[in-house]
Amino acid sequence: MTDSRARDILSRQSELETERSQYEAVWEQVAEFCDPDAPDIWNGRRAGGPDSQAERQERRGSRVYANTINSAANRLAAGLESLIIPQSEKWHGLSTAAMNDEETDEEKEWAESLRDFLFSLRYSANSNFVPATQACLRNVVRYGPAYLYAEEGFGGTLIRYASIPVVEGYLCRNRWGQVDIFHRRYERTARQAAQLLGYEKLPARIKVLVDDPAKCEEKISLIQCIQPRDERQLYGQGGRTQYLDMAFASYHVIEDEEEIVRESGFRTFPVSTFNWRRYEGDPYGVSGMLGAIDFDDRLLLWAREVDNVTRDRKLSPEAEPHQPVRPQLVPELQFCIGHDLAHGFGVQALSGRQWRMRQCGSPRVITVGALRRPPLSCRTSPPRGGRLAASPPASQQLPL
Repeated sequence: MTDSRARDILSRQSELETERSQYEAVWEQVAEFCDPDAPDIWNGRRAGGPDSQAERQERRGSRVYANTINSAANRLAAGLESLIIPQSEKWHGLSTAAMNDEETDEEKEWAESLRDFLFSLRYSANSNFVPATQACLRNVVRYGPAYLYAEEGFGGTLIRYASIPVVEGYLCRNRWGQVDIFHRRYERTARQAAQLLGYEKLPARIKVLVDDPAKCEEKISLIQCIQPRDERQLYGQGGRTQYLDMAFASYHVIEDEEEIVRESGFRTFPVSTFNWRRYEGDPYGVSGMLGAIDFDDRLLLWAREVDNVTRDRKLSPEAEPHQPVRPQLVPELQFCIGHDLAHGFGVQALSGRQWRMRQCGSPRVITVGALRRPPLSCRTSPPRGGRLAASPPASQQLPL
């Protein structure tokens, strides 16, 4: 039996997916260059079946020439952690006083003991705070948004933290730009759904999957919706009015069944949303890696074309090591020791400005005033494998 609230949640989910689709092409490019271990979850690749890490590495390795961007993103995330939330320090405090009030010694001692208790909870082994925050910082650096989810734990863990993957998060903002509605679309096996939601609350079709050992690992699609309660119940006690329910409602919906299988609530919004940079009206923000990826992508594509020059002996105009010279702009190309010997030892062809920045002190530096197009053997770097570039014809050699 379907629920009108479930239909409303699914209808909003469809709208949020349409809104977020304009960001997914950019996030796919970020995953290709900056997150090589990320699963293929963009552009419908997962619809063709689960992918293995070896297949992803082979496909992405053919495009990525160097791991500089990925290493830089990890180092930046580690630097943010050490500056904002260092593990070896108490990076926030508590106070009972108002802005213009003074705390007593007893109040300060109580606030410090409560602060220490909170830090002991966060950095306990079962809270998952450190891995979750590190994953959030890596997502902020790479993609722009990140989501840290905190919920009540069980047993000896009072609070448990989790980093929600960027692909699973959909959000809405209120008029002040704060996130007040969050949708999480994710997949779990039937057995995991029974553990998460409770066996008795599952629809009959899902119970059949759970009871069958051969089908209990079949995945089902779930949507968790966290939103403000439209109506709240009040009661009065001792001249004071208090709420009977939580400020934010949480609904778990099985997508295929269009049925709410679990309903709970939170006193405060449980998802902390981070952004690298966000403009007004932009729900998800901008990634910090876009500029580096755009430059590195064009650079590596040119480098690949230059490496393949021996195959077709042709380069596109954009990938030429030295562009055709215009009359009003004549680049200066400088070679050390001699053209043939320089290419034999893999010396790069540099512009005059670059050479002056790399002064080598050699007196035998020759400046070429105009070189309209270099020989095909002239390469920006020696090919991989140690093969030396072929010497140009004698008519094209530069005299010393």
